[in-house]
Amino acid sequence: MPTVGIVISNYNGWQDTVQCLQSLQKQTFTDFEIILLDDASTNDSVAQLGAHLPQNTVFLPQSQNLGFAAANNVGIRRALADGCDWVLLLNNDTVAAPDFLQNLLANTPAGAVSCPKMLFLDPPDEIWFAGGALDRATGKVKHLGGHQKDGPAFSQPKQVSFITFCCVLLPRAVIERVGFLDETLFMYCEDVDYCLRLADAGVPLWF
Repeated sequence: MPTVGIVISNYNGWQDTVQCLQSLQKQTFTDFEIILLDDASTNDSVAQLGAHLPQNTVFLPQSQNLGFAAANNVGIRRALADGCDWVLLLNNDTVAAPDFLQNLLANTPAGAVSCPKMLFLDPPDEIWFAGGALDRATGKVKHLGGHQKDGPAFSQPKQVSFITFCCVLLPRAVIERVGFLDETLFMYCEDVDYCLRLADAGVPLWF
């Protein structure tokens, strides 16, 4: 049984997804499976992805467009059914550094949900996300470090109140306790809702 199930949802973006899949094959931590969803793309994504699947990939093309939350829930359920201890939700338009999964697992406190630092692809030294802040009263979120140059100030682990689900590591026990993504949120804000539920459950969030 793989330790980590990496869930990726594609919709009409097979070119980005192939790059993402290729980067995952270079990981220093290799005890994972990829659960790739195609959310009823209207282009040739299913055929293209089928021709570029790594061996450790479960491919689940959907017959109708479910939306981000529901599609990811399909992947999460498959990862849990396959016995994974962790589920990593990863956007298809990302490229992972070779040591990212190894470092994320090694530095995530027990019982916590976590995320890595995320940089723009261009320019690659500019921060897209270095943890986040969530205003519970308004539901508004802020990306910490956004558009700043990367450096030591953004290389220290810290507890945060918001994690974008562009890339989030969820322990199996937390999913079993807090549940799945809210499928009434077709796209966007599912991460805000889930971070509020994590806070209510006393689950710490770490960058």
